[in-house]
This record gives sequence, structure tokens and C-alpha cells, in this order.
Amino acid sequence: MRRAFSLLLIPALILVMRGIGHARVAPMSSTLLCRGEDGFATDLRSYVIDVAAGTDSLSMETRAAWNIPAISDSTQIVFVSDSTKCARAAVAHAVAEHVDSLNPPPVYLLGVGTTRYITFNGARAGEFLVHYVLDQNFNVLESF
Repeated sequence: MRRAFSLLLIPALILVMRGIGHARVAPMSSTLLCRGEDGFATDLRSYVIDVAAGTDSLSMETRAAWNIPAISDSTQIVFVSDSTKCARAAVAHAVAEHVDSLNPPPVYLLGVGTTRYITFNGARAGEFLVHYVLDQNFNVLESF
């Protein structure tokens, strides 16, 4: 019995070790990392436009807290679909969330002017959605 077990175990170990030697990281498909615009993303865009364009004290305080610029032209707040930018934002988001950054979930990426992005993937912290503000190099600046 022991010998039969050994005879089965040795080839199994060889196959496992051979598989480890040939293991590769699957390439990340950046085209799949841009989430399509939907109602809940459009609602966030409207809110960001209100904050970025607002002249009241609450809007100014929120802009400062989020570290985003004041923008009066709403056409400068748009969803980004560039696959390279979405891939970089997805990795930054995954690192901030402490989840797998080699296979990050797709994100919504909202460009705010030329120097900021807001990214989110629909994940929640309790009852709240988690959004990250990124600079043009995809460094996380703030979360809200």
C-alpha cells in the first residue's frame, strides 16, 4: 500500500512542479478595465459637475477636500474610455483597496479637467460607495 501510494505521489509531484515552472501571469486586458457609463455613474458625474462648478462655500470646501480644481465648463468633466488610462486607474484603485492589483476589477474613470481623475468600481464601504481622486500620474490623492 505504501509503495503504491509512493508510485502515485511521485508522478503527481513531478507534474505539479513542472506546472509551476511554466506558470505565467495572465496579461491584463486593459480594454475590459473601463466600465461603461450607466445611470449610477452619470449621477456621480452630475454631482462632480455641481461641486467643480459651484461658487458656494460648501462646493469650495468639497473641492478642497477632494483636491479637484474649480471647473466652470462641464465638458471638461467626462468619462474616460482610453484603455491605458483605465488600466492604470484600475491598478491604482486596487492598490488603494488592498485587493489583487494583477487582476483588478474594472473601474469607472471620470476625467476632471486635465490634472485629476475620479475612479470607482462600485465597491462599497458599508452603505457608501468608495471613490478615489487621482492625479495625472494616477497617484491616489484623496478618497471620498
